[in-house]
Amino acid sequence: MYHIGPQGVLINSELTLEASRITQNTRFNVDETNAVSNSDSKSVGDDFRDAPSSPTRSPDTQYESLEQKCERIRDNLLQENTVLVRRESLKEDVLDAYRANKGLEHHNVHMKIKGEPALDVSRVKREVYSMFFMQVFLQCFVGNLEVMPEMNPEFICSDLFVLIGRIMAHAFVLVGYFPIRLCKAAMITMITGSCSAEVVMSSFLSYVFASQRAVIQKTTQNDPSHVRKNLFYSAYSMTAA
Repeated sequence: MYHIGPQGVLINSELTLEASRITQNTRFNVDETNAVSNSDSKSVGDDFRDAPSSPTRSPDTQYESLEQKCERIRDNLLQENTVLVRRESLKEDVLDAYRANKGLEHHNVHMKIKGEPALDVSRVKREVYSMFFMQVFLQCFVGNLEVMPEMNPEFICSDLFVLIGRIMAHAFVLVGYFPIRLCKAAMITMITGSCSAEVVMSSFLSYVFASQRAVIQKTTQNDPSHVRKNLFYSAYSMTAA
């Protein structure tokens, strides 16, 4: 499994930080769309070229309403709390901070990276949250262009995903950050209670790797809708309602 190292180089996630030339002074310019694990024989670029296209929408009244709600929440945040993290244990430090303070998402935060004196502007907060979700997706989620939580009993029985949800909401309010690799169909279903078959299929094709995607698309190209759904459910040992 790979992630982005210094100078934008793909490096093996099993290597040590020292072997990957990552030190406490290393800074990251995070581009989430490049942080894609690749266990296939094809290159990362193949996954993006073959990815299903999703319709884009211009800002509408619902988006503007969401922005206004975030502004109101920011205006009513409680006093600022300082969160100190270390690059070598950033994921654990962020999780520990939210675990120790049950109401941290109701506060503004001053993000500090140990050993890196800097004024805390939105850029520092965004960097911390971006790196946090990059590491969380590599270690606790599965998928490709879109990811889903790994159904690991250790994760499910802990407070991990509750903490991740709190951090996700807080990051969005503070700096407008949202982890775009999170499965779109799952997010729409959680927020609205339902999701169209087209979005489910699009997310599924983005979840699998390029070689699997090509086989699925070829198999379902001329099949009716109910056959495509049955293929989707049977692939993951699910039963269609």
